[in-house]
Amino acid sequence: MKSTVSVVIPTIGRESVVRAVRSAAGQTYPVSIVVVVDIPDAEGVVRQQLREFDITIITTTGRVGGSAARNLGAAVGDSDYIAFLDDDDWWEPTKIEEQLASVGGDEAPAMALSATAMFFHRKTSTEVIPSIPYSGDVEDAASYLVTRSGIKFGNRAMQTSGLLVSRKLHERVRWDESLPKHQDWDYIARASRIESLELGWVPEPLVHVQQDSHGSISKKSNYEASLRWLRAHEKHMSRRARADFVCSHVLRASLAQRSPKGIATAAREIVKAGVPHGAALIVGLSGIR
Repeated sequence: MKSTVSVVIPTIGRESVVRAVRSAAGQTYPVSIVVVVDIPDAEGVVRQQLREFDITIITTTGRVGGSAARNLGAAVGDSDYIAFLDDDDWWEPTKIEEQLASVGGDEAPAMALSATAMFFHRKTSTEVIPSIPYSGDVEDAASYLVTRSGIKFGNRAMQTSGLLVSRKLHERVRWDESLPKHQDWDYIARASRIESLELGWVPEPLVHVQQDSHGSISKKSNYEASLRWLRAHEKHMSRRARADFVCSHVLRASLAQRSPKGIATAAREIVKAGVPHGAALIVGLSGIR
């Protein structure tokens, strides 16, 4: 029997949701689409924007956040696989078909996760990331995701819009609704530690990721949220990865927030973890701006 796939797209009503839905509806493999509106007042606008598509639209109680919206959308239906797509990103037509093949298609094990290379659209340029794919057999995914080897983001990367997961895996992992930042890194790191996981990787870039769209949570400085992510995963991470993460996220956010407490916390964590990569330190100090 052919596997079924649902696509979950949370939205706050951005116009780009039309592009996202169109890319999901245009897949070479059939999918069902669930759009989760996280601002109730925007529901009417979203329904009007998406009136041409045969999709399901549900609305949250209001600003529950991306993780809760994804969990709600994933709970709709009983598809074999779930793919997640942010409303400012979009896919190439063969994305789902190639990801299913990467984990065995209809013969895939119960615990399966596939990720794909991405086109990363900056304000003035586009590049293919990551340059170093995650293999799953050398380091924990948390260390892979946060270790810095260059000032620009993208040497190591997996992201929400590139994920396809089996429903049984999602039922084990689910999105952590308490995390205001690094939600996809948390999800990927926890999923990667499941012993029976089948990890698929598609080296061809099949996802378009838009950097720092309006309203993006990644643009907001919150050193305490980054510190919470670190506490959840540090026991699985290398010393170098911890030091790089503290510089790139905790220190940078603390400087941007002008928080003496955050800066002192970051300094202690760096001393405890060890020497970070020079690029991570430069990124951290950029928070002064």
